Amino acid sequence: MGNYKDTITYKQATEAYELTYKQNQAEGALRNSVKALIEFLGFARASGEELLEDYLDLAKDHKIIIVRPTSLSSLSSKSSLSSDLNYLIDSITRTNYLLDR
Repeated sequence: MGNYKDTITYKQATEAYELTYKQNQAEGALRNSVKALIEFLGFARASGEELLEDYLDLAKDHKIIIVRPTSLSSLSSKSSLSSDLNYLIDSITRTNYLLDR
């Protein structure tokens, strides 16, 4: 079996990440009022939720068990589709939690 990073699904998930969070960060830097910042945070939160759903779907398609770690350091440092997805899902979940506050 080939490297999962060569699959279309992985490449699409990576592109989705780059297109959503990175663009939102750039857009957020341009906000110059409280109202505009609050609006931006709503967009960022929605993008995070979309990305989270994409990663959860990918995990389901590959029958990967999602682990809710007590800390990021408890995730495996060895790169694999399972550990990478768990890390990304946990990171997005934590980011979304903070954006909700």
